[in-house]
Amino acid sequence: MRKIVLAAKSRVKKREYRSILGSTDIPVCALHARQRIIPSRNMLQDYTDKNICATEKRFVAGESSKHHIQESASNLTDKNVCATEKRFLLRTAVCVTSGLVLTLLMLWGLALPISLHAQQSSATPSNAILPSGFPADLEERLKQERLRDLVQTMNVTLNDDDYTFKGTARVEFLNNTPDTLRQIFFHAHFNAFQPNSLTHKRVAAIGPNRMKPETFANLKPNEYGKLDILSGTANGSAFTVERLGTIIRVDIAKPLLPQERITLDFTFEGQVPIQIRRSGRNNSQGVRYSMAQWFPKLCQYDQHGWQNNQFVLREFYGVWGKYDVKLTVPAKLVIGASGDLQNPLEVGHGYEFDRDTVKFPAPDAEKPQGMKTWHFVAFPVHDFAWVADADYIHRVVKMPASSPISPNLTFHILTKPKYEAVWKNAPEWLPRIFRFVGEKYYPYPYKQFTCAQAGDGGMEYPNLVMIRSGDYNGTLGTVAHEATHQWFYGLAANNESKHAWMDEGITDYLTDRIMAEEFEIDEQSRPTWLDKALVPRRKDALETNRSFLRVYALGYDEPLSIPQDRMNEDMTAVMVYRKASAMLRQFEYSFGKDKVDELLRTYQQRWRFRHPYPPDFEKIGSEVFGQRMDEVFDTFIRGTELPDYTLQSLRSEPTAGGKFKNTLQIAKRERAHVPLRLFATDVSGAVQALSIPSDMLNAPNRDTSRLAPWFWVAPDYTAEFITDRPLREVRLDTAGNLLRHDLTKNTIQAGGLFPAMPEVKVGFMTRFDEAAPLDYYGVSVRPSVWYDPLGGLQLGVRADAFGGYNNPKLTAGAYYNLGNKRFDWQVGFNHWIGSGDNRSTLVSSLFSMDGASGLTVRWLLDKQPVRFARNEGFAITKLYAEFYLFDSSYASSQFVPSNNAWRIGGLGESRWKTGYFQVELFFSDNGNFPLRLEWSDKLYESAVFDIQGRLFGFWEIAYGLSLDNPAIWNYLNKGSEIERFENVPARFVRFASYLGSPVFTPGGAGLVRARENPLGMPIKS
Repeated sequence: MRKIVLAAKSRVKKREYRSILGSTDIPVCALHARQRIIPSRNMLQDYTDKNICATEKRFVAGESSKHHIQESASNLTDKNVCATEKRFLLRTAVCVTSGLVLTLLMLWGLALPISLHAQQSSATPSNAILPSGFPADLEERLKQERLRDLVQTMNVTLNDDDYTFKGTARVEFLNNTPDTLRQIFFHAHFNAFQPNSLTHKRVAAIGPNRMKPETFANLKPNEYGKLDILSGTANGSAFTVERLGTIIRVDIAKPLLPQERITLDFTFEGQVPIQIRRSGRNNSQGVRYSMAQWFPKLCQYDQHGWQNNQFVLREFYGVWGKYDVKLTVPAKLVIGASGDLQNPLEVGHGYEFDRDTVKFPAPDAEKPQGMKTWHFVAFPVHDFAWVADADYIHRVVKMPASSPISPNLTFHILTKPKYEAVWKNAPEWLPRIFRFVGEKYYPYPYKQFTCAQAGDGGMEYPNLVMIRSGDYNGTLGTVAHEATHQWFYGLAANNESKHAWMDEGITDYLTDRIMAEEFEIDEQSRPTWLDKALVPRRKDALETNRSFLRVYALGYDEPLSIPQDRMNEDMTAVMVYRKASAMLRQFEYSFGKDKVDELLRTYQQRWRFRHPYPPDFEKIGSEVFGQRMDEVFDTFIRGTELPDYTLQSLRSEPTAGGKFKNTLQIAKRERAHVPLRLFATDVSGAVQALSIPSDMLNAPNRDTSRLAPWFWVAPDYTAEFITDRPLREVRLDTAGNLLRHDLTKNTIQAGGLFPAMPEVKVGFMTRFDEAAPLDYYGVSVRPSVWYDPLGGLQLGVRADAFGGYNNPKLTAGAYYNLGNKRFDWQVGFNHWIGSGDNRSTLVSSLFSMDGASGLTVRWLLDKQPVRFARNEGFAITKLYAEFYLFDSSYASSQFVPSNNAWRIGGLGESRWKTGYFQVELFFSDNGNFPLRLEWSDKLYESAVFDIQGRLFGFWEIAYGLSLDNPAIWNYLNKGSEIERFENVPARFVRFASYLGSPVFTPGGAGLVRARENPLGMPIKS
């Protein structure tokens, strides 16, 4: 056991104590340190960053009331404290008490004011965060935990041959609830990875995404995840165990009364599953063990009672406490874990070096044999996780000693040699990320942080993150995201399973800022030169908000107050991550980036080492922003509406004093309401910001740029303000942070024929469809080159217009056929109708193509899944009507001798992840019912190319079913309405090549038309 040194008073007499917590840098409560041990504030500054005596550590941890310093000196008798120290403390207590009594008697009239003044001038505020990153009142915060003073000690042995483990555990805590506890609940997450588990059923119900139902169904017994408590005692009496899915219930013999302590001793065993989600063995990148949520973990007990929810692949909720864990594993494995390693010299593998260094894996023949025990202690944390692999490269990186943020912090980076090119700059990433977040939202308080290549994506745990390696920018972004979680959920430990937006949304917002502000990489970055040339650069906020705004436009918005487990699977990531981060960008628009930083900094200050809930965050928002925010939080957290503001009119008129009175009319058509910040530009180009609060003010209205509040019940608002010069225009938003229905309605001019026209941008071959313009209309002009047997070589130009969530879409094209010397043209219109599950699409086209003029109108009933293709039953997805007028001098020689034709039909289909089956039936002017059947599926898929198989056939439901019927060949030669007018001459389609840059190719896969049918039969007249 390592020892620590305490300098007592001015004598600097060194006394040695054993550390009961195993870690030697646990901070002391500043107020307690000043009152109990440290006589001066100068000593406090030096003292908080050093080691403390065992008695003090017991006080901070709250392990037992008998360990508290404030108890009588007789209770200080402890085998860990020497007799000399006990006598010293007794003498000190007597002297201090006598002196205090004498002082009070002599200075009764003067002592109290002096004392009060001294307390006011020198006492540390209760919410103060020390330079170490720990709160000054850490002890009081941990005392608020309802399962208080948790200490979980585990000794675990891993069998690397069959991936099983066995262990013993002691779980101790104080019942700090008002309730009598008769049952104790533990999480057993590994049991989710079994056939017919609730997780299996959940995956089957929501459809395939990153996990498939067959993954669970096909698991073999030696691939399962298992975790069970075998037997044990509670305060010495045997308890009974019952497991249901991922929850283990322990029935204790004697009820645990409020303020009583309990000690549970038990044995447990488990089997590590193959890597499916978060935890497991042998992941896709070859990491041996990703051990997250792997042990019997005490369930949280909060104001709602036991939080013993079944695990269905979502987030977590834990109890603050201490984890003392010994892992006995094959000696060749390199481990990274939560907490501090207690025996680095014994285990080696690079941990023996307390400096910047790199330890590469030894060859297999030189790897150590046998077993080795690793000892970790983590406090205060709410979980414990670890990773292990024999081929890890271990980088040790020290935060620069000159850093004002966490200068004593050590980073451990564990990666596989195969991915060295991606991870080689990680030693630079981590200090920059931790400095960026720490400077804004208080330092990271622990001594170490481990970033390990492991898991199946990216996931955060105390002092440890697991990252699946991707490309450079993607890996850096994931590291930034998961590292930021060390603050949001790692330190402000909200209930992720119910309020995941509180950590994921904040972290998502900060990840974007870290990438853009610290690394100068944002989501506008394009992978190839062609992308950079053809995809418009987007504003940062619109780029990051787009996924949520697109989903909102589709009508699939969901309240953030819904527990994550119950969200539509398609929506989970968009809502929990992107909608919540969009809310913070909305605050950035309304109040400025500095105010958002103040909000998050105050949130960290107040709720570090506690369990915040949404009302706690909302209350801080009202305080920091100086106005009531409940209506705004109703919009984003509890609602599914976005504001719909429209600038109606703007007048700028001279006044008698030589200034100008400006009158701005704004309308709102939805109940959703947010504070507005307008940007008024005068004729000289100077810009003035004007604030319109959303409701009652909590702060005095001293800011002259702040206008009268706009109450949400009012449908319109008139802003009147004075400027030195006449206004030229007013903009609602300049950076895309304001979330609203139609972002194209952003500017109004003072006067003019069209004062509120949306912005239009024109580009040559620009992929506005990829850029998804939201705040303007984009017109992309594209060339068209095509050849077919009917018209020969065709040259032309086509323009596509997108705008307002890519809705509506307008298309126009003009083409010249070199073969038959004819001009062709087409115009099209595409618009959504309704939203959500009631959404459909109206598509219309007017054209003159290949000697046929016509009008098509299609009503698309199909509601495509937003993110994932699902297995779907057969349903009618399209209804259409088509009218044709053929040029008798041209078209009759190519098709049938008919001057006009029409048809009305419908299409039904069944889709699955890789293909579809379609049935199309229509009624035409000749009275027959041609039927088309089509099947398509992916036959082969690789990193280089895919092969899609397609079979189709036709049948005519009419008199005379022979293939020589002219009507059926008329249909075959023209193609269906989709094939003819979407996939032939004028279409300019892009397909993505896996080999490099996206490639553009004219035309499409449409039906090739010929003078004779494929069977060689002549077309009868």
